[in-house]
Amino acid sequence: MSELEAKIGSWSRTDGMELLWLYEDGVGDYCGFDLEPGAAGLWILHAMYEQQDPAAELVRTSGFKWDAAPVSGWRRLRWSELSERTGNPIVRVGHDTIYPIPSRHSFPSADLSGPSSSLVQAPMEGGLDGESFKALAELLRRSDGPDATVYVHWTEAVTHEPDAVFRGRLANLEALEELKIGFSPSNIWPEDQSWLIYSDWDLWGTKIYGPSALLDMIEADAFLETARLPPSAFQMSRRVAMGKWAESRPV
Repeated sequence: MSELEAKIGSWSRTDGMELLWLYEDGVGDYCGFDLEPGAAGLWILHAMYEQQDPAAELVRTSGFKWDAAPVSGWRRLRWSELSERTGNPIVRVGHDTIYPIPSRHSFPSADLSGPSSSLVQAPMEGGLDGESFKALAELLRRSDGPDATVYVHWTEAVTHEPDAVFRGRLANLEALEELKIGFSPSNIWPEDQSWLIYSDWDLWGTKIYGPSALLDMIEADAFLETARLPPSAFQMSRRVAMGKWAESRPV
C-alpha cells in the first residue's frame, strides 16, 4: 500500500451523529452548517483568475478534483486588486440578501457572474481550491498538531445524501481530495469543537470560527486572502432578508 493510499484509508465514514452539535447550535444544513450568521468570523476568499494569454483555455478542474489553478496563461487575481480596479468594496455591506459577502453579488462592475466573463473568471462556489485548502491545512496542523482528530462533513447539495461525515487526522487532510467527491468539505471541526470551518454551497468564501490565535494566524498568512465581516452588518442584512421572507408567506 502506498503512502497516499494509507492516508486515504485513514478516513472512516461515521454514522453522522457528530453533526448533532451543529443541528442544535448551527444554522443551515443543505448548503453547509454555519453557526449564528451574525457572529464574528473570518472569511477566506476563494480564488479567482485573470487571463494573461488570450489564447489560453481555462481548465480549473478535471474529473472529481477540487478547483485548481489554471495550468498556464492565467494568473491568480486577488480580491483586493480587483476591488481597487473596479471601486467595488470587498465587503459589500447593506445588500438586501442573507449572504452579503462573499458571493455572486460581489464586484457588480466586473460582471463576474455572467457567462461572457472571459477575462476574469469568478471564484468557485461551494469549496476552497486545492492550493488554499493545503495552506489552510498547514495552519490547522500548526495550531492543533498533525495528530489531532477532526471530522469533515459534505453537505447534501454535494453528495446528494444526508449526514456524510468522515473521521480522520489533520495530518491527512489533503488526502480527502482523493475521495473524489468534487469539492472540499462543507464543514471541518476538531473533536473538542473549538473551531469550525464552513464552506457554503452558494458562496465565494469559506468562513472560520475559532479562537483569536487561530484566526490571527490564518489572517496573517501571505497566500490566503481573508476578510472580516462586521457582525452587526450581517445581522442587519439577515433581519431584512428574513423580514421579506415572512412578508411573502401566504397568510
